[in-house]
Amino acid sequence: MAGQAFAFDPAQWLSSLDEDGFHTMRTLGDARGVAAGFVIHETAQWFGGQRVPSQAITALVVAAHLRRQQLGHELLLHQLREAREAKVPLSVLFASSPTFYRQHGYEPAGTSTWFRVPSHALPTAPDGAEFVPFTPDDHAPAHELYRRFASERAGLLDRNVHFWRMHLRPYDNSRRHSYRIDFAGVPEGYVCFQHAQPNRTLVVDDVVTTSTRAARAALALMSHHKAVCDFVLFAEGPQGPLRKLIPGNEARLEPPGKEWLLRLTDVARSLELRGYPLLDARLELDVADATLPDNAGRYVLELREGKPVVSRGGSGKIRVDVRGLAAIYSSFSHPSEVLAAGLLDAEPADVARLGAVFAGPAPFVLDTF
Repeated sequence: MAGQAFAFDPAQWLSSLDEDGFHTMRTLGDARGVAAGFVIHETAQWFGGQRVPSQAITALVVAAHLRRQQLGHELLLHQLREAREAKVPLSVLFASSPTFYRQHGYEPAGTSTWFRVPSHALPTAPDGAEFVPFTPDDHAPAHELYRRFASERAGLLDRNVHFWRMHLRPYDNSRRHSYRIDFAGVPEGYVCFQHAQPNRTLVVDDVVTTSTRAARAALALMSHHKAVCDFVLFAEGPQGPLRKLIPGNEARLEPPGKEWLLRLTDVARSLELRGYPLLDARLELDVADATLPDNAGRYVLELREGKPVVSRGGSGKIRVDVRGLAAIYSSFSHPSEVLAAGLLDAEPADVARLGAVFAGPAPFVLDTF
């Protein structure tokens, strides 16, 4: 069913399910067979320097002959309730039908962006870096580098085994080449790439750098392939360092850019676990959530030097739809933008306070699901 709906080879996908375990799958069916299903990846996302548990949802599909019978609605609603009962406060996905998911409380909350640059335009100086090849069995330093990188940004997944395997040893058996970037024996970044022929393009699907010199070195490593590749395609956040370090504005956004959608399945827990700026503030929220009524109601978020205390109650003077709260929570949308969309009703002082409390870097992910 998923192969038919999304036009891919289901045999490769089944091999990933064999390794991840079929407990990650949820299906809806009857005596005639499976009517709908999807897969859950238990993970987490980084917000404000803190790890917040999240479920990445993928491949939600209904059999073609059974669509328009509310089966997707029933399946997704069951999963949202299950996540809430399990105290998993976030749900994240890429949507083929955004309208459907927004009707269930999801809202665009970050991006997945790629940039294309002519290989001859890349800087070539490695700044004294040593490029050290590594294999999928020798990637502990890459794990630590990625965790440090992700914790300083917003929205990135705290990768589990599945997501690491997708970058280093993908299920389609395509060849990945991985290099660590060391300075005086100390890792400061890594690059994973593959060749796309006959397009003469180097596809860099995972590049992580923790210093400016490592970012320059990563670009230099890409430039080493200009004899065989006319273009380099790399994944990076919308405000990442790589594009800024390429002279002449040569790195251009590769269409189509994608947005991922976020859903707060447990408002109180999501507010408690997120990191915040070092502020003192008090927000009195009244959250509307038609899909999960237990999630709705009044909450007080109080910060003391950035440390949150969340409780039920308060005046509810900041009225916000759970969709609008998701976009604010991730730092994807400023509260003034959510206000203009009709998903927030608050006084100007509270709008400004919300903006300060949830301020952060532009949220993005480097993984697809």
